[in-house]
Amino acid sequence: MKRRREILIYDRDCVFCRSTASFLSKFGVFTVPIQDVYHVLEEFFSENRVPFALYLIDEEGIWWGDYAVFKFLKNRKLGPFSYLSFLIYPVLKRLNRNAERINNQRGICGCTLSGYKNLPAEKLKEVFEKLLKIT
Repeated sequence: MKRRREILIYDRDCVFCRSTASFLSKFGVFTVPIQDVYHVLEEFFSENRVPFALYLIDEEGIWWGDYAVFKFLKNRKLGPFSYLSFLIYPVLKRLNRNAERINNQRGICGCTLSGYKNLPAEKLKEVFEKLLKIT
């Protein structure tokens, strides 16, 4: 069985993000702090500032917030249980006091955002190569 390629990008200054990254790395997800790869993400969000958030990049695209958790669960073939991420993640991010502090001090925290972008295979290959070289 072919192993799925996944990279989780997280904010190393956020306890919530760090804890999530540590947990997901136990399932074989490669993790890297956003502070080290911010410039790579700018390519996806060129028209906007890139929020500090959890990003999951896999063989289909880039996912953030509860969509990242959904995609992680879906990649593990959990079927309908994958949709629990849309119930659980909002509760967890409400408990994240760091997100409130970041929102108050620096503007928007990515913990409060969710979404995804499907990307062409050649672009994803390029991104994987860049990210793996950095770490």
